[in-house]
Amino acid sequence: MMADEFDEAVLCSYNPAVPDALKAKANDYCQRVKEAPEGWRFCLEKFLTTSRVEIKFFCLQVLQDLATNRLEVLSDDDRGQLKVAMFRWLSEHLPKNPESPAIKNKFALVLVLLFKQEFPEKWPSFFTDLFSCLSFGLPLIDMFLRILKTIDEEVVSREVTRSQTDNARNSLIKDRMRDSCVKQLAATWYSILDTYAQSAPELCNDCLEVVKLYISWIDINLVANDQFLGKFYTFVTRSDTLREAAGECLFEIVNKGIADPLAKLSLLSKLKLPPVLQSIPLDADDNFLQQVARSIDVMGIEILRCLGEVTALVTAGQAPPEAIVNARAMLDEALELLFKFMNHEDDDVSK
Repeated sequence: MMADEFDEAVLCSYNPAVPDALKAKANDYCQRVKEAPEGWRFCLEKFLTTSRVEIKFFCLQVLQDLATNRLEVLSDDDRGQLKVAMFRWLSEHLPKNPESPAIKNKFALVLVLLFKQEFPEKWPSFFTDLFSCLSFGLPLIDMFLRILKTIDEEVVSREVTRSQTDNARNSLIKDRMRDSCVKQLAATWYSILDTYAQSAPELCNDCLEVVKLYISWIDINLVANDQFLGKFYTFVTRSDTLREAAGECLFEIVNKGIADPLAKLSLLSKLKLPPVLQSIPLDADDNFLQQVARSIDVMGIEILRCLGEVTALVTAGQAPPEAIVNARAMLDEALELLFKFMNHEDDDVSK
């Protein structure tokens, strides 16, 4: 493959002004590169060296196709070279060379598709490698968060229909993550929020988005603790830029699926959420108030559910009577909050 010919073909394929006949020839050339046994290696090298966004994007598409459909044809050495090259781009290129969101998102997707195939058996060092990149500054922290979001999309999200084989594979990945890296992930999230809330609020918004996505399947105590809750409450009550993202995290904690009613009531009691939400003025931004009202609604529903189940446990002699008293007191607090927000003039808040 000739580098100049390749560049010209890729640029033609992305240029809407190119005549149809020429574009067809360019697309055919690009397809042959994608399907060539060594095409991935050529595109990897091109990705690492080119400055053209279009060529970078096409090369990442080739690597995406490889990671999705043909990774098994690579030898262990080839896979190792590919993984090393990807992390070399992260640690050596990205800190010094700003990239477009499209390139960063596509790179994150390719890396996660490789991770999904190789972790944990053939890539046990993935998270060690990833954490080591954080020392290279804000561009790598941004990339770290993009990668974690993509892991959610490709491994965790229930909005995507997956095969039984995929679901089994994804469950294995989540189990290994719980065992090996989730504690360090939570510590890293907190460090980002603690360090950059003032100087890089957009980065913290992205971090809170990641935390929200992971709450449903990680140990709840990693985020429902004094450190994290203190941050969430500070953002909700004092930060116009971070309050909505922090509010989403609180909603996910309240909505966390916990079958044991006593354990769920213990979590809701630990949150001490009513006093915090009570301090929010009704003249705050309507979108934010809708989010707060949603959290109050879910909290009330969860307390009612738990109250019914705890009452049955007390009747059966399987829980102490004071559990009912505590649940009713929590319900009273939730209702007081509910009545406050029912007086709001915006129907989307009050309903």
